[in-house]
Amino acid sequence: MKIVKVTYQKTYSIGPYLTERIGFEAEPEPYIGHQYDGPNGMEKHDEVLTTLEKMADEWHKKAHPPLYQQESSPEIVRSFTPQQTGPSVMEIQTDKGPDDRIAAMIADIYSCTEIKVLEGYRLLAKTKPEFQAAYDQQMKKLNENA
Repeated sequence: MKIVKVTYQKTYSIGPYLTERIGFEAEPEPYIGHQYDGPNGMEKHDEVLTTLEKMADEWHKKAHPPLYQQESSPEIVRSFTPQQTGPSVMEIQTDKGPDDRIAAMIADIYSCTEIKVLEGYRLLAKTKPEFQAAYDQQMKKLNENA
């Protein structure tokens, strides 16, 4: 069998669900003195593949330097783990007691900075004396500042 071309392709990960395929083709040079591939003799095909692999790796490193920063190994893309910005799932699923919910609602009432927004709590304020006291106090404060 006579091999005329050697092809090498490699797929690199460049991000979450993103890949890039790099490939090269080469025609092996005649290799005088040895008969690796028939009567004419050719250079070793595994050496050609190794050279093409190095070319692909070097090109990818040059084209995407951030993927090869010091803290990661050359063949592993850095992790794309998002940072936690809110409460954890366990905190969300934890049932808060009634005192926590009342305190949170009162804090919401006190956080209102406009009368129109505060008026949205009017019906809720009538359900508990603590809500009504917070509602009346915040309404008085907003009316004085208006």
